[in-house]
Amino acid sequence: MNKHAIISILLVLLIGVFVVSCSKDENENEINLATEVSGKYTGTINSSLNPEEKVDATINISRVDDATIQLDLMSEMMDTAFMLNLYENGDSVMVCFTENQFYQQYGHHLDEDHHMMNDEGHMSWDHHMNEQHETGDEHFGGFGQQHHSFHYRIVPANQSNVYYQFEGQKQ
Repeated sequence: MNKHAIISILLVLLIGVFVVSCSKDENENEINLATEVSGKYTGTINSSLNPEEKVDATINISRVDDATIQLDLMSEMMDTAFMLNLYENGDSVMVCFTENQFYQQYGHHLDEDHHMMNDEGHMSWDHHMNEQHETGDEHFGGFGQQHHSFHYRIVPANQSNVYYQFEGQKQ
């Protein structure tokens, strides 16, 4: 082979390696909120009817998409499953209702752009609060990223005076 052919082959290989490594680095730096918080959380649950009685509880959290999770709660007090949307908020990940539950809680639908990205590419809690909520709208929990914790208040439909509070740590 002549020198030009060898140099051309090496140049093509070098460019290929560079392109693959750059695209791999971009994907590695991308943070997926649902993947970050997915897993098993163990802790306790109690009821507003008897706050002192705490029962062992487990929530298994699985990824539905980049910004939505499925939660399966199991305890002697209650078993339930529900979905929540995720929003980045500094060192926390905040949660809010998905489509139908959002409408039932707040009386209006989520806008089409309810998962607008902030400058870092995460789902922005500030944007969600400014665009989707009114003053006084209540939220029920979130994830503490530094301590791998999750807390959430479950309010059963049509029971505004009764709720269940889960507090747990990721296993």
